[in-house]
Amino acid sequence: MTIPYFVRLLCLCAATFFLVNAALGLALHLAANSIIRFAHRMTPREATRFLLLVRFLPLVITAFVVLGVCLPSYLWLEPAATNENVGSIFVLAALCGAFIWFSLLLRTGKAVVVARHFAQECKESCAESKLSGVNLPVEILESDTPVLLLAGVFRHRLVLSTAVIRTLSPEQLISVTRHEDAHRASRDNLKRLLLLLSPGILPFSRSYDSIERAWAQLSEWAADDDASGNDAALSLTLAESLVRVARLGATPRPSPLCTSLIPPDQDLSARVNRLLLPPSFEGKLWRRMGAMIGGAACVLIVILTVLLVRPTLLQSVHELLERLTH
Repeated sequence: MTIPYFVRLLCLCAATFFLVNAALGLALHLAANSIIRFAHRMTPREATRFLLLVRFLPLVITAFVVLGVCLPSYLWLEPAATNENVGSIFVLAALCGAFIWFSLLLRTGKAVVVARHFAQECKESCAESKLSGVNLPVEILESDTPVLLLAGVFRHRLVLSTAVIRTLSPEQLISVTRHEDAHRASRDNLKRLLLLLSPGILPFSRSYDSIERAWAQLSEWAADDDASGNDAALSLTLAESLVRVARLGATPRPSPLCTSLIPPDQDLSARVNRLLLPPSFEGKLWRRMGAMIGGAACVLIVILTVLLVRPTLLQSVHELLERLTH
């Protein structure tokens, strides 16, 4: 197959992205259980940051390779305005890379549409209100369904049903709203959007489900800790609130971009137990890991600088890419 210069460049970037991302993703997938065990040795807030860094690491490195190495080597060393034959394996890899991003945009677009539809429904059926001690805009839904969630990625609002308000005491209601406010402060809905935009190993696949589930669980634990402030009485109040809301039935989450008080796919007993018996954590793990990640970033910057200062080093990269295309 013969394709023109710039189309070949796009295909080369897509194919390189797919191959590098697949190699890094496979390594991360195999190490996922060890990574999650290591994260559980940190505090929940530190662990959420660590897991997000790990989850985004393949994308960052792949983007570095494509934009910092592949793209410059092609533009500097490939003769312009030339058509070349390319191999079927190269075309297949390029299609896989393109389909990965197509699936991401499709998945994210669907989530955004669902979130906007839910926001419109709330605007039509919910009554705006104010709750004592709550700084967020509050929308109250007349329903017997236990709804208590944080909606919105940039403009947050608290949505709760009258069933929850009737069930909880004023102190308990404040404790659960503090929990959702902790999600707002940590921008968890925005992080959910970024996770939707992060590629997996293959198109239409969720290759990092275990890491993303661990992040979701630990983000709930971190919000619990922020809401209780390591105070035994506040922790007990929040634990009682969680149990009372859970007894009302399953708590729906209408959109992947919403954070519910009790996600349906998580173990409530673990949350209640750690509120009643807070665990201890090893110190300085996050600092050590941050230093390692910072060192790796410096190494990548140095490599990119050397490649840009000495373009002759890109010759070997270009030769490798030439082999990939044929």
